[in-house]
Amino acid sequence: GVVSGAGGPQPMALEYASERLRDREDLVFPAVQMDRCALEHATDRLRGSFQFVMRCVESNGMVSEFASEELRANEEIMTAAVKQDWRAVNFAPPSLQSNLQSKQT
Repeated sequence: GVVSGAGGPQPMALEYASERLRDREDLVFPAVQMDRCALEHATDRLRGSFQFVMRCVESNGMVSEFASEELRANEEIMTAAVKQDWRAVNFAPPSLQSNLQSKQT
């Protein structure tokens, strides 16, 4: 397959996969778990899906960098991301950053 090679799933292969494959949660989620940057190559639908992005940030908060702009401004998503990895606060809009930082203390 396009996303699975001889060595197993290849996260960067998503960049070259068809739109149909880049829209499949069952392919994108394992790729994101291996390399957070894989979300950058997912479809806009997945990058903007609250449920899918929440699942991703709960396993790696830094994935939030590649979520849709709307979800990076979502306090629930970003709270989960920051809880998983405090550095994710940098991907939230400035208006949300102070809120998130105060939750960490």
